[in-house]
Amino acid sequence: MSNSAILAANVAIMASVEESQRKEQCGRQMEGYQHGTASIEESRQYADCVDLLHPDPMTAGEVFVIKVFLCWMLLGAVVNLVYQKVTENVYSGLDYLMFPFIGAIMGAAFPAFFYLIKFIFS
Repeated sequence: MSNSAILAANVAIMASVEESQRKEQCGRQMEGYQHGTASIEESRQYADCVDLLHPDPMTAGEVFVIKVFLCWMLLGAVVNLVYQKVTENVYSGLDYLMFPFIGAIMGAAFPAFFYLIKFIFS
């Protein structure tokens, strides 16, 4: 085994030990945390411990995809409602509720199609 491989293994082991020690320390700190009497620094340390022990389950990419779908749904709802109003296809008051839902489904179908194509060819 080369020296660099041994060094890399040692660094990985030390990082793992430091992380486990930090998690143990955070566990003790979270148990003793008192919200009413905590200082600002203790509150920040508590928040850091929460982030370490319970990481955010959604990545930035996943949040972006959700935002894209929501924007396209909103756009589809507005466009379909305006289109139906301009073409005077509205027959009753219930249509004003139905057309935005149909537009939202159509709006969500547009990016879903491209994400499906991206998934198939990746």
